[in-house]
Amino acid sequence: MRLSGFVFLVSALLLPLAPAAEQVISFRGSLSAAPIVDAGGKAYAALHPEVTFTINDSSTPASLKAVAAGDVALGATARELKAEERVQYPDLRLSLLCHDGVVIVVNKAFPLEGITTKQLQDVYTGTATLKNFGGGDGPVVAIGRPEAQATQELFFQILGLEAKVVVGDDGGKSLLCRTKGAADFAPTPVAIASGHKDAVARIIANPGALTFCPIGMAQGLVAKGQPIKVLALDGKVPSEASVLDGSYPLRRKLFLLTKGEPTGPVGEFIAFMTGSPGQAIVKKMEFIPIPVK
Repeated sequence: MRLSGFVFLVSALLLPLAPAAEQVISFRGSLSAAPIVDAGGKAYAALHPEVTFTINDSSTPASLKAVAAGDVALGATARELKAEERVQYPDLRLSLLCHDGVVIVVNKAFPLEGITTKQLQDVYTGTATLKNFGGGDGPVVAIGRPEAQATQELFFQILGLEAKVVVGDDGGKSLLCRTKGAADFAPTPVAIASGHKDAVARIIANPGALTFCPIGMAQGLVAKGQPIKVLALDGKVPSEASVLDGSYPLRRKLFLLTKGEPTGPVGEFIAFMTGSPGQAIVKKMEFIPIPVK
């Protein structure tokens, strides 16, 4: 009996361990945050092969709705929740992922090095010309984003602008803008780019165009020698320091989003992303890390 028990014990020890059950983390989040989560998910899955991710980017409102409905386990927003969203989705919880600045980007040949809020309002309402800025003839071509894009929402909010989407005879969409409190929207349409890369490509192709994008993206393109430049806003030069100390006005925070307090695999992934490994990914993705506890 002793020998039989010993053989059974040895046999049990030699059996292969059962693989950990597969865990899927489904994500739908803002266009700005999705690439960070995608990169973070790949790094996390390399350390935890039992975890897989499904990544879909979307607008912030769509992310809020999907997480609140339980359609996905994890979302992301490129802004704080609005008061009405907190009432509508009381179970949502935000975990700070990183900081970001939104910068004004123009072609390197654009005649300004800095711009004011009033001048930007004139650009997006179609009343500014290159001659106003010391350049040649022709308009300043404003480039926007789809209506629900959180970066544009912040941009217009800080600048005191409102916008609506209009559809042309050819079915194409554009924006009409007005300053807050104005009775009518300006008649000059603002072109809609599909995303930040598309917008910057239009800047490179048109010396008279102007747009906005995340600070890290712009700095990375300048460092690579792309023919663009970043304008100071109201005398404030955008930088990591001016974003963190609050002196640069176009700044925001990006958050991960869960229904209820994050637990289980999702909670462990959020801990990874807000810790040293995840914040190294944030830095590599050209966003501004948060302090690691």
